[in-house]
Amino acid sequence: MRILIIGQLKGFHIPVSGGPERAFKNQIIAFSKYGSKHTFTAVLIGFKEPQIPSFSQSILLYPTRYDFIDKPVFSVYIMHLRKKIKDIVEDTEPDLVFLHDPFYIMLLPHNISNISTFLHGPFWLQGTIIYSRYLDFTRLLYRKLIIEKMNRIGLKKSNNIICVTKYLKEVLPQDIKLKTLVLENPVDEKFLNIVRNPFREKEVITILTVGRFAPVKGYETLLYGINRLLKIAPYLRSRIRVRIVALYQRSFDWYYRKIQRLINLFNLNNLFEIIANIPSDKALLKEYSSADIYVHSSFSEGLPNAIQEAMASQLPIIASRVGGIPDVISNGYNGLLFEPGDAHSLAEHLLKVIDNKDYREALGKNARQTAAFRWHPHVYTERFEKILGNLYEQI
Repeated sequence: MRILIIGQLKGFHIPVSGGPERAFKNQIIAFSKYGSKHTFTAVLIGFKEPQIPSFSQSILLYPTRYDFIDKPVFSVYIMHLRKKIKDIVEDTEPDLVFLHDPFYIMLLPHNISNISTFLHGPFWLQGTIIYSRYLDFTRLLYRKLIIEKMNRIGLKKSNNIICVTKYLKEVLPQDIKLKTLVLENPVDEKFLNIVRNPFREKEVITILTVGRFAPVKGYETLLYGINRLLKIAPYLRSRIRVRIVALYQRSFDWYYRKIQRLINLFNLNNLFEIIANIPSDKALLKEYSSADIYVHSSFSEGLPNAIQEAMASQLPIIASRVGGIPDVISNGYNGLLFEPGDAHSLAEHLLKVIDNKDYREALGKNARQTAAFRWHPHVYTERFEKILGNLYEQI
């Protein structure tokens, strides 16, 4: 069977931005390493690296430099991509087409059938969270009237929707509820292979959060939580450090500056470090391996890749109870949950985990077991093969 997969991917060695991009990358690596009886053709939108790595012969990569992110919908970039993908479709004659964003439906020739779309997040719920200021009204309007409309069209035209968490299947709007499947994204094995020293208590506990600078990520909750923690336990000021590893986005520069102002306001400059542009996947891996606790304070999510990576890295997770996070975090077993925006609960959870090394390690070990069981690339490949068999029967 010939499979065509379309997604955004800047590269295999540089850090990628966003869950769909990382999922697409991990997907290709998983198929290459664990094999498949099918032939995969992957269209890499916005590819930036000068060379393409060699994979198995069953995976063909078609990189395109064109990237229409933040570009007008009917721009020249779209026209170029449509032409390129039309040529690829004619060359490969795919039996099934998979899209990593419903928006990509506009890139396909009109005669294409048997389309499945990966749904990574509840785009219909996030607009006012992402664009929360009056000054962003025009962007919110563009998102609501253009982007969301195109996404809904993409989902309606898809034969199947593959949700990356069961939460997305449950909250799909009634007008786009089609035949839905659930397949959680794979995680890179490198995170599962991180080795930790269980015998030595560290003098300084590192708290890590990973994402992108956007209001939906709720970094202010983390700041308020740390400020509250130091009021409850002032002795921790010399014992904790917080690292925000988040991709800087020019369109959300105001939010980046807001977080910096809060750090100054709370006098937390010596505790916080912001890494706005991490240079490589190797550096990102080091961040996870050096951390002791992972915090995720988002207001809206599907199933965050950062949480999957943190769990695979054997980190105890403290996360907001949103989206698909409660589907993977069992409160008190492999992490702790708090209501979005509840800085007081976040502070209490941090105190409990920081002051109890054994509890911290138990949460981390259980998190890694969960990750290995659910998201190991080999497990993912087997589950995807079963889905392919079911979809092929529908043709």
